[in-house]
Amino acid sequence: YRPDENSALYSPVYDLTKYKRPAVTFDDFTHIANSDGVVLQYSLDNKNIADTTKVWVTLGKYDPIQSSGIGWYNSLTLPSVPGGLSGNPAAYAWSGTLQTKWTQSKHALDNISASTRVVFRFALGSVTTNPITDGFAIDNFRIIERDRITLVENFTSTNVHKPHEIDQVKKVADKLTALVQGGNSVVALNYHVDYNSKDQFNSDAPADPSSRALFYSSTKIPLAYVDGYTDPTGRDFDAWADNDIQLRSLDAPKLVLNMFNVHNTDSGSVKIDRVDISANANVTDAVLFIAITENDIDASNPKLDPKFLLSGETKFNYVLKKMLPSAAGTSLKDMSPGSSISLKNFSWAPDPNHIYNNHYTVIVFVQNIKTKEIYQTQMSAPLSVSNNNKVTAVADESKVLTLFPNPSNREVNLIRRWTAENDMPIRIVDQMGVLVLEEVMKKEALEIRISTELLASGVYIVQTGEGSSAKYTKLVVVH
Repeated sequence: YRPDENSALYSPVYDLTKYKRPAVTFDDFTHIANSDGVVLQYSLDNKNIADTTKVWVTLGKYDPIQSSGIGWYNSLTLPSVPGGLSGNPAAYAWSGTLQTKWTQSKHALDNISASTRVVFRFALGSVTTNPITDGFAIDNFRIIERDRITLVENFTSTNVHKPHEIDQVKKVADKLTALVQGGNSVVALNYHVDYNSKDQFNSDAPADPSSRALFYSSTKIPLAYVDGYTDPTGRDFDAWADNDIQLRSLDAPKLVLNMFNVHNTDSGSVKIDRVDISANANVTDAVLFIAITENDIDASNPKLDPKFLLSGETKFNYVLKKMLPSAAGTSLKDMSPGSSISLKNFSWAPDPNHIYNNHYTVIVFVQNIKTKEIYQTQMSAPLSVSNNNKVTAVADESKVLTLFPNPSNREVNLIRRWTAENDMPIRIVDQMGVLVLEEVMKKEALEIRISTELLASGVYIVQTGEGSSAKYTKLVVVH
């Protein structure tokens, strides 16, 4: 690059609303004088890139302890201020000459995911009068869809006495609820333990939470793990959760997990017919864990003893009820890219005395038993256990709904063999329960074509109808 150069490389315009969880990724090589650097910025306005009044904002930040992306900047307060002071007041940049090979950089784009006109630029700033370094190289610049689902496992108790523990237990519970409901593709799992005093949820089924506590060597509450890792410095969950979960979401999962036909049975059990596991990378020392949780349990539930409810929580969510077949999980053979495994027929019958709200979810995750890294997680749609209503059953065989092609790429056809008295609502939700698409099938129609082109690859639940007449069908989207 030239002496005292200030230049930029611009991207095309991107419509980020086409993505559910967008991120930017590229390969880079930095060989720049320590006073000079390159920053990635974006602009959302409609002005031409040559317009000096166009507003540019620096994407992400540099922090030597907690950076906002993977491979994201390595310097700040550079005298060259790449991208200009108004758009980069902290003077973040990639800089220096220590890099010896290409690296991959990634950053989430959640804060601008609702934008339909986004332009990016790599802005170089230099104050060197005689640069002798190579500069900054970029390759494979892409906007990608993140498909990792992050699992947060939390050791907790309803029966806490120390003021700090009471405060933290409630804070972590509230934070988990916000993360799960906030569209972050986070799944939560609460292990109720009795380290110091009785916890009623633990008393219902003490073995599985105790086994997970032993696995992690957990001895305090609350203590949360994000995909198998916790903060080594012992900071409160609030202080590190958001950043770590965002960084984790950028890590491409090594596995694809799918559950098929999660339902209740006539005998009042929860049943998972099949779990399919496909490898995207080499996977060793892996174990499949299946956890069933109960949700939306009111603290005022008459089955709960108030003298053991001292945490200040008014509602309990993601309470572990059972791990299948046990807390030891199911060991998997080593896998290489493209290989797959199917495991069948897991079931659990709840004790009627320990049913508090009858709102269950099934969580499956694969974990490296040695490193404790969780490779990928999936969660079922909510279900209830009863003897009279199968979640996936169709009472009238003449009113069978058909989806094809399934798996689907660009579109799926929904066909029925009868006309209805009223228009039929169609809702498609992802495995987090988030509504992603809504259509209406006219009462006289026998077929409707639904575009799946903008849906991320994954497993969805298609709900047709409402209330007691609602039917649920699994849809797989593969691009």
